[in-house]
Amino acid sequence: MGIAMLLMSYPSLAQCEDFMVDILVNEPTCHGFTDGSITLNAVGGESPYAFEISDEDGVVLGTMPTVNVLGTGWYYYTATDADGCEFIDSVFLDQPPPLTIDATVIEPTAPDICD
Repeated sequence: MGIAMLLMSYPSLAQCEDFMVDILVNEPTCHGFTDGSITLNAVGGESPYAFEISDEDGVVLGTMPTVNVLGTGWYYYTATDADGCEFIDSVFLDQPPPLTIDATVIEPTAPDICD
């Protein structure tokens, strides 16, 4: 099972024509893990850029372009350039299904025998 990384770009969601955000997504590696991350890269517009990434409850997780220690769920981000242009979008981090184990116990045919 590999690590999923997505690089997405949606220029049509920007408030200003030449301002967009590329996003690098690392989804959690195992079911229930919180090792996912989101990295934003503003392109175009006027620097400096301001970032805000929040979770599905509206809790701001960071104001830097990268947020780590993320589990499965929806995350919302806003990037704003120096001219006030905003790029607003969301991303869903998914997790692999839980591991399942099917075990069968075979009893020995007689005491003190390993068969």
